[in-house]
Amino acid sequence: MASLATDKNGNKTIQFKAANRRRKTIRLGPVPLAMAKSVKFRVEILAAAAITGHAIDDGTARWLNEIDGILRDKLVAVGLVAEREAVTVGELLDLYDKARPDVKRATKIVYGHTMRCLREFLGNSKPLRDVTPADAEAWRIWLEQNQKLSLSTARRRAGIAKQFFRWAVRKRLVEESPFADLKSGDQVNDSKDYFITRADAQKVLDACNSDEWQMIFALSRFGGLRCPSEHLGLRWGDIDWARNRITVHSPKTEHHAGGASRVIPLFPELRVLLERMFDQAAPGTEFVITKSREPGVNWRTTLLKIIARAGLKPWPKLFANLRATRATELAGQFPGHVAAEWLGHSTLIAQKHYWQTTDTDFEKAAATPLDSALQNPVQPGCDNPGLSTPARASRSAEASKNKEDFAPSRTLAHLGKTPLMGGGGLEPTTSTV
Repeated sequence: MASLATDKNGNKTIQFKAANRRRKTIRLGPVPLAMAKSVKFRVEILAAAAITGHAIDDGTARWLNEIDGILRDKLVAVGLVAEREAVTVGELLDLYDKARPDVKRATKIVYGHTMRCLREFLGNSKPLRDVTPADAEAWRIWLEQNQKLSLSTARRRAGIAKQFFRWAVRKRLVEESPFADLKSGDQVNDSKDYFITRADAQKVLDACNSDEWQMIFALSRFGGLRCPSEHLGLRWGDIDWARNRITVHSPKTEHHAGGASRVIPLFPELRVLLERMFDQAAPGTEFVITKSREPGVNWRTTLLKIIARAGLKPWPKLFANLRATRATELAGQFPGHVAAEWLGHSTLIAQKHYWQTTDTDFEKAAATPLDSALQNPVQPGCDNPGLSTPARASRSAEASKNKEDFAPSRTLAHLGKTPLMGGGGLEPTTSTV
């Protein structure tokens, strides 16, 4: 039997006789009485098992797996349980990988980069309990200096490493995470923002050597689809020709409520290409993109070759800036919440990662008298600053006068020498991934 005592300061102490008949003491500190009684009950079972040599019951075994490291260390100190073998960095990463069968292939690749860096810097055999916050900080610096990663990439990998160690804490493989205070998260780099004008987009489309690659580029530039997952998921059955709408399936956001798919307009820039490809598709064809579906196909390399043929210099973040360009255009012509919903993100994400300020914004501001601008102030509740109801009406009137700047070309039915978009470009007013 074990005894439980409480001193004048409320500290709880458990005493029991060990197998060698010596009296042992476990100091619990000022824990609640109910918790102390629960520990006393388990101590009696463990002490009896040590004396008789019998196995402990399943309930006590589960309890040992669930208690925190401090209490377990106290039980180890009095000889009631054996010291748990230290889990290593390599074992943690292997366990995490096996525990996440739900992770998509692309995410596993991203996780793999961080795991490789952790193994290389910390070593597979290093015990988790020996990894310190100083090690974590040194690892992040190593990513930048030795691996030559950008600050943004290094911080993203730091966030993933924190995820691994938070999981280790929840699984009680380590008491606390040495990565907990490490700076992580997206670091916005505005220097890599680039707006792909309609004139340059037309040059790229002209340089594509297949209808499918024109479609891939157009879905990125004019549909704002995430590449390649949303392109590859697009089926002919997702296109509502009569209502001019497209259902886009999004693997990236499907784990969010209502995020498995979204509906976007069948933009004129897309319709002409889709109609032509549909007419040429074999009966029973399911997907819009068919020839570039193999996992080994590198879309970035192909697009770089197309851009070179077009006589253009590659822009940063090839596909991300195509999506950002479309987000910027849409936000300039529609309420912010509408543009964001079509692109499948929030207005906050759009402001941080997508919306850009363009040369046309400066030109319009310089050409518009201030008194005229003040006549149409932003109305309360307006989703898109600078586009109040009167302002939108004015913009619509201006768009009808100058379709090259503010509306897609209506000559899209002929792709040969006739451009897919106006030569003036479309760079609407927005604020600035």
